[in-house]
Amino acid sequence: MKYFVTGASGFIGSWVVRRLLDQAGMEGTTEVCCLVRPGSNRRWLRDPRLEIRMGSLEDSAALVRGVEDADCVIHAAGAIKALRADDYFRTNVAGTVNLLEAIATANPRLRRLVLISSQAAAGPAPSAEPLTETAPPAPVSDYGRSKLLAEQAVRRHYAGIPWTILRPAVVYGPRDTALLPLFRLAACGIAPSLLRGTRQFSAVWIDDLVSAILAAAEAPRCAGETFFVSAEEPVNTAEFCAGIARLAGRKPLPLPLPHGIIRIAAAATGLAARIGGRPQMLSRDKIRELSQLYWLASSTRLTECLEWAPQTDLDSGLRATLEWYRAEGWL
Repeated sequence: MKYFVTGASGFIGSWVVRRLLDQAGMEGTTEVCCLVRPGSNRRWLRDPRLEIRMGSLEDSAALVRGVEDADCVIHAAGAIKALRADDYFRTNVAGTVNLLEAIATANPRLRRLVLISSQAAAGPAPSAEPLTETAPPAPVSDYGRSKLLAEQAVRRHYAGIPWTILRPAVVYGPRDTALLPLFRLAACGIAPSLLRGTRQFSAVWIDDLVSAILAAAEAPRCAGETFFVSAEEPVNTAEFCAGIARLAGRKPLPLPLPHGIIRIAAAATGLAARIGGRPQMLSRDKIRELSQLYWLASSTRLTECLEWAPQTDLDSGLRATLEWYRAEGWL
């Protein structure tokens, strides 16, 4: 079985590659080819067994070379932060279409395409009842809208390719940089929270997500289906930060943040990003997501289809992530 993985140098993609290499070591029948942008950090991809294709989602030739002899394509590449809205749509939508066109041209008999989308494509839950896949999508951010359009491109234009779409909830674990600032604050004993209401969200440990991705790639029943991927229990934002603080040996100090302060901080980081030419995670687009009370989704359908279930509880996942950050000098 040969896999072509986009976004292989990123958080999720690099762990998918790692698991595939482990699988190759046990079975000896797995091959892995990676799409890697020039200039990307290839720290996690230093394995002689890997086949590297240098290029981007805008590079049709690299995409064709990557997919032409693949059995399965795992599309993990995407923009999670951007200087402007167009950047999301160029990477997440147009880039996905470019990949699909490469498959249609060079490998129309592909066994499976797994699109790593996002819970943001569906939008927040209107209440404390977790969303299911039957809920009409209602993204609240440009990022979420771009991921939804990528999903729609897969469903509408390329129905001949066996596909599975996964919508992970908040993903945390070693190598993640998106939640790193929150871990840094919490490790200092600071548990920030927005003043307006108690926010709850669904989360998934990176290793559990990778298990779901690889299981979905091979399960015939998952073809043509869309699934949320999350742990069963919802997470309270304040408790999440407080849990990190306690694991770091600190007494959690609640830090309520008025919504206006967050908006000002987002505007400031947005200005700095434009001046420096580098996008930041805290942006106005991200604030629209953070302002929602319930980012809750149910993975019941995935469990029923794959007999998949998360193996890591929140406390264990936070501890392992915290220890990894410390070992790497990130904290």
